[in-house]
Amino acid sequence: MHLYKKFAVLICLLSITGCALRVPPTGGIKDAEAPHIVSAKPANNTVNFSSKKIEIEFDEYITLQDLNKQLVISPPLYKDAEIDAFKKTVSIQLPDSLKTNTTYTINFGNAVVDVHESTPAENLKYVFSTGAFIDSLVCKGRVYDAQ
Repeated sequence: MHLYKKFAVLICLLSITGCALRVPPTGGIKDAEAPHIVSAKPANNTVNFSSKKIEIEFDEYITLQDLNKQLVISPPLYKDAEIDAFKKTVSIQLPDSLKTNTTYTINFGNAVVDVHESTPAENLKYVFSTGAFIDSLVCKGRVYDAQ
């Protein structure tokens, strides 16, 4: 009977220590969704723009990748804008040399990416006008036959 007790204790010990699988956690499914804008101060498409600082907040932590290659500001600024990313916010410090009655477009391209999977917010744009309306950059007219 003494042998049966030892055998039972051995079976219990093996079942207790052999239950857990020692593997690292998988981390869940891959985040394939790009960062989305939650808010912008001043709002996107603002007219009569007079601010010197723009803050764009996203729904997840972001970073800027290849900003020098991706960023296009139109029309070009006389002095470079200072652009930084911190946590979920992109901050843009504009120079004092904005033209009056001009529509500006800040095109980030694919430079804004989420921190974990580097999924880009594709073709991200911020538009504002120092005048009373946003210029649509559309030319309309009619063409007549000269003969």
